[in-house]
Amino acid sequence: MRLFFNTSNQSFLDDRDSFYQDKSRLIAEMNILLNDNLQKFMFVTRPHGFGKSMAVHLLNAYYSKGCDSKSYFENLEISYTKLIVQKNRRGIPEKKIFNNNITCDQYEIIDYTAYLNKYDVITIDCKTLTQYYKIFQETIQNIIKTTEPLYEIKNIITYLEYMIVSEIKEQYPQYINPQNTTDVVSALTELTQKAGNQFIILIDDWDLFFRDEPYAHDLELHQKYIQLLKDLFKDSTQFSLALAYITGILPIQSYYSTSIEGSFSHSSMLNPQNLAPYFGFTEKEVKSLAREYHKDYDELTQRYGKYTLGRHNIYNPKSLINALKSSSSFPCCMSSTSISKLVFNYMYRNFNNIQDDLVKMIVGREIFLPIRNFTNINNIRTKEQVLNLLINLGYLTCTMTKPASSNMFSIKIPNGEARRFLAAEIVRDQWKGSDEQIQLSESIFKATLERDEKKLVELLQQLNNEITLLFKLDHPLIAPLYDLIRAYQKEVIEFYNLSKEIFIGENYSNLILTPKKGIADLKLKPMIIGLMKAQSPEEVMLDLKKSNYLKLIKKEYPHRGIYLVGINYDNSLEKYQCKIEIKNAR
Repeated sequence: MRLFFNTSNQSFLDDRDSFYQDKSRLIAEMNILLNDNLQKFMFVTRPHGFGKSMAVHLLNAYYSKGCDSKSYFENLEISYTKLIVQKNRRGIPEKKIFNNNITCDQYEIIDYTAYLNKYDVITIDCKTLTQYYKIFQETIQNIIKTTEPLYEIKNIITYLEYMIVSEIKEQYPQYINPQNTTDVVSALTELTQKAGNQFIILIDDWDLFFRDEPYAHDLELHQKYIQLLKDLFKDSTQFSLALAYITGILPIQSYYSTSIEGSFSHSSMLNPQNLAPYFGFTEKEVKSLAREYHKDYDELTQRYGKYTLGRHNIYNPKSLINALKSSSSFPCCMSSTSISKLVFNYMYRNFNNIQDDLVKMIVGREIFLPIRNFTNINNIRTKEQVLNLLINLGYLTCTMTKPASSNMFSIKIPNGEARRFLAAEIVRDQWKGSDEQIQLSESIFKATLERDEKKLVELLQQLNNEITLLFKLDHPLIAPLYDLIRAYQKEVIEFYNLSKEIFIGENYSNLILTPKKGIADLKLKPMIIGLMKAQSPEEVMLDLKKSNYLKLIKKEYPHRGIYLVGINYDNSLEKYQCKIEIKNAR
């Protein structure tokens, strides 16, 4: 079984589960680029979970000589999508996707089968590559050292080159010199010159080596990797390559200054070009899935949509699928990555007052800023560059304002999931308090456990009198929410998990604390703390008792009572009222 060269279509078949959406028209978009020296290198960057790997599996199944995929494409959209070839104003033939309004008798028609399983394809899934390399290190390295001593495999990149060249030699022994050809570029050039073969290169998750351990800090490996990419896509290999298609979370210039990116067209969250509907679920697809799985479409939209990409509204497939599978109502599926943690450091430091903008967006507003090209993540100088990264990581979405030449974007948080996640990340930084704050936190926690409502109000008022970063914002509940985070900071650090279910609406916010696993004191009870701009704390308490959170926590902790803390906040007077109850266990 070959791992990298002319591989099978098994990954494509594995992707076609009950949630599969037909994105095969992407093939027609790539067929337009084939052998077009100005466009045949395509770079696609999307956040984690947007279907980048599935697109690579689709293209490999379609182009690779290593499989016969005709029967799998016969009923997909690509099977009735045709290309026409017509000359442009300069007399140069151009391929376009067939439009039913055009009289096709005047043009050459290209059927989808013209390129089906007709190319030698090198497919590199970087995540799978790391798994293969680990197996190689554990079991095979010593054998190769004894049988092929002239070729030393020093790292995962030299391993990759060795494997690709070996698989090319295995399929085309009559064309490749087994002794002298040890690098990929030489193998490609040799095969093209002797047999006329052209290649397609597909690389999925290209930037994994810059993000994930143990490779993220290996500068020597990074240089070797970038050099391989330079060699693959330099001018001398142009004739060997019919198409190159690379996916990642961020493009090359975010990590390295090279000339490679100049050779590639780039589809991103900021500028998707014409590829927007092929990554993520469209509104039509989400409506269909919502009906099939008996979920409320409007609720799905509020929680998990919409990312604006050009004229399309796109949903994150990973989040949607987890929500559709979940027995609970609407889980939060976002998580931190190594890149996002680096970006969040700027957020924690309030770099260029970025927290002000983020909090405005958390409460549902838009901000307007110019967003330009990508920057190196190790050379961030402006707030706009941080927001650019947050957009491309999927935490924000944006729409270009008019005129387009201004590069001015309307930026906002796309959905409830991202809002909850960013709110939790921002407030985590508020846990770092002084000794006095920690003592106050202990007193607040004690007053809560003893249900001493009068004392709790006094202590919250004491905390409220301190200056917080966000008091200058005019949203009525942001500052007191931060006060609550700080109020229970010691307990969160030592005993509780802060749930991702942090909601901030126009007149309410909720904070949920659940006991950490492994805590010895099993009497520790979960807490639901509701903060509202209401008429009375009794009104807040009534709202908590009706909430879905209470049902979910009772189900998770059936044998413990649950603290319900209802807090009413008068914004004009900056005064608290509260009511504390214990919802008894079953």
